[in-house]
Amino acid sequence: MQFYWDDTKHINILERYTTIWKGTLINTNIDSNWLKPEQVREFDDLLIDICERNFYISLDESNIYLSLCQDSPYFYYEFEKHILKFLRSAEKKFNISINEGEFYCWECRPMANSYRYRIYKKDNKFKLKKSVQNWNEDK
Repeated sequence: MQFYWDDTKHINILERYTTIWKGTLINTNIDSNWLKPEQVREFDDLLIDICERNFYISLDESNIYLSLCQDSPYFYYEFEKHILKFLRSAEKKFNISINEGEFYCWECRPMANSYRYRIYKKDNKFKLKKSVQNWNEDK
């Protein structure tokens, strides 16, 4: 835990809030291999093995849609820790090419922070770029 304000009478601890997640993994080359509907259960098992969460999964011919409600707490630092390993494993296991992706996360609290993660490839390696919208910042 991290202290963000301290005096002799009060100590406030920075709390972690549950989050809501949604995201998309994108295959920009429609002619390449992509996840098949019969592989969704195995894809979910891989998510559980690496991310330790059971995401809702939907797919079409060039996108995999993932979402997670606040009932399954998954914090942004866990996402950052697991997502790149998961993407590498998914590409290898299912022989697919994920070219890019985007994830959004909202904390479940008043005046919450939200996070945007952009996933892209550079030199055939996954990269993760994070943007934070902090409602608590003084302007």
